[in-house]
Amino acid sequence: MDGRRIGSVSLRLDAVYCAATAVLVAGFTPLLAPILEVSPIALVAVASVVAAWAAFLWFGSRRFALRPMLWTVMSANIVAAAAIGLVASVLPGFAMSLLVAAVAIEVAAFAGSQAVSLGPS
Repeated sequence: MDGRRIGSVSLRLDAVYCAATAVLVAGFTPLLAPILEVSPIALVAVASVVAAWAAFLWFGSRRFALRPMLWTVMSANIVAAAAIGLVASVLPGFAMSLLVAAVAIEVAAFAGSQAVSLGPS
């Protein structure tokens, strides 16, 4: 598979992953809020932002030039992975920290696939 195809697939998979994450976070807000010790409103806000990002990824991957889109998304994924990893390090409870750390690793993997698709300039 060539870099262009990898990049295009990566963006679409990233969009689906983000959409599923948004739905799950919103759906499980009543259970997650007390475990994470955050307001349910904060979780719904996070789910909304992630849903908006998913829409941007899905439609942007078809409407914008691939390389600039990949650079933008890869950069955002690197920042998001670091931020999610930081959140994981301060969460109460080992299991929840491990779960959130796994999300950070998944986001970093998307950044990696986007970097691979960009290849050497």
